[in-house]
Amino acid sequence: MDIRTITGTSISEALSEARSLWGDGVVMLQAEPGNPGGMARIAVGVPEGPAQGASPVAVLLQEPASPRAISVAPAPGSMRRGRRADGSLLSDRIRPATEVFARLSSADDGKTNPEPAPQPAAEAQPLAVDPVFMRLIRHGLRPRRARELAELGRSRTSSEAAERLAADLPPAVSGRPPGRVVFVGAPGSGKTSLVVRAAVSRVRAGRTAPTVIVVAPDPARMHAWQDPTPMFESFDLEVIRCSREALASALAGLSGDVLIDTPSGFGPPSRGNLHVRLVVDARSASPATAREGQDADSVVVTHIDQAPALGYLTERLISMKTPVAALVESPGPTDGIRAWNPSTFASELCDG
Repeated sequence: MDIRTITGTSISEALSEARSLWGDGVVMLQAEPGNPGGMARIAVGVPEGPAQGASPVAVLLQEPASPRAISVAPAPGSMRRGRRADGSLLSDRIRPATEVFARLSSADDGKTNPEPAPQPAAEAQPLAVDPVFMRLIRHGLRPRRARELAELGRSRTSSEAAERLAADLPPAVSGRPPGRVVFVGAPGSGKTSLVVRAAVSRVRAGRTAPTVIVVAPDPARMHAWQDPTPMFESFDLEVIRCSREALASALAGLSGDVLIDTPSGFGPPSRGNLHVRLVVDARSASPATAREGQDADSVVVTHIDQAPALGYLTERLISMKTPVAALVESPGPTDGIRAWNPSTFASELCDG
């Protein structure tokens, strides 16, 4: 077999030219791509004798077999890949034939193939699709707080994330229930129902039935007010009805426990010996504000079973920083009153 070299504008064009000159039996032994604007060069093996498929003109044009006509194949590795002026390779996908042949020969000799490159470690799940983060967002928690808790749960455990949230929540009210309590809050939050429940629970505990004071609204709001006095009387409770201005004198003439039901828009009275209990309706997705509970001694959350998202309530409680007395469900056949436990509440929120 004769070894010849031929150039062309590309490797495929040079190979086509070699086959047109010496027939389809030529075998490409080595190839070197040309530099940009240069010529590609290949080395081919030409069978001895007239090539099959070669045209008569091509046969006549062939040089006689002589040492002068035989081109010596370049030494292995002498044909290198083209490089740019800065020395970088033109194409990282093109490998020298000597390198390819060396790998094939090493595999044929039974040598151990190189170990595959280690796969990169799986990346952590993006926070945007993290289940804890998405659950907290659906609950209405602020994105910044949800992100902090989710990242804490990813790096440690979900229980530690719940402990972190519980530390931000207000504590529970401790000690014996106060003797004189005034219930304040938005209309429809459940103040009247809470007064009834508080009175009945004290009677069941063996204490003297408290006196209930119903504070009437201003005359301008009297037309939209529904007097709860008949409902209190149906529970055999002593009821006194008075205006805001007469509240102090009404309290002065009473002894024992007193529960005060107030209308909407009733501001917290002067402290004295009164315990101000703010009633928060969990059904409302009101924005968190620190001013909401600044004049209250404790908070009771009502309609907890109908809350659209516990995260909104969580943000409100954290902003108020007021001790929580209890969580109350909607009126039903059972009492539905749960003692406030920050750890339990945080676990329910973080764990789903």
